[in-house]
Amino acid sequence: MRLTDFEDVFAGPLEKIAGGGWEITRSPDYLCYIALATLSIRYVFETFPDATRVDFLVERSEKTTENVREFHDYLRDMLGIHESVKLIGDIAAEGKASIPLQAADTLCWYGQRAKAGLLKRRDEQRRFWMIAKRQGYPHVHTSADLRELSQHLQARAIEEKLKQGKVTIAR
Repeated sequence: MRLTDFEDVFAGPLEKIAGGGWEITRSPDYLCYIALATLSIRYVFETFPDATRVDFLVERSEKTTENVREFHDYLRDMLGIHESVKLIGDIAAEGKASIPLQAADTLCWYGQRAKAGLLKRRDEQRRFWMIAKRQGYPHVHTSADLRELSQHLQARAIEEKLKQGKVTIAR
């Protein structure tokens, strides 16, 4: 995802409808959570037909944990009527000592350093062995993906404003 796409295609249009107070328009981190969760659910749905649920684990932090929990609720909107929606499980928060979170941080560290061209040969070999035989698939979030997510959240924002009586529809 390019930062300009985040700002122009996702955050800008969403702010016009939802207003500037929505955290997701300030930081791509929340959008990345929604995108990762959506991709994960679809991947599990397509790859493991016997799966009944996908739960999520995030690192506990004062501000971020509650925001991610709120965005977790939007996953049903993102997946719409797709059958994979039945797999959406719970979200839990744990501290930095959690082994799965440490593993995720390590993998992200290697990925960021590799993309920046900063890995030494030994580190590149470690990165390769961590991911070489893992199932999964690469995905680059395109402008179209961001536009679709933004449109779903815009619809949700309008719905919320209608419920609160902050928007009237002209006839």
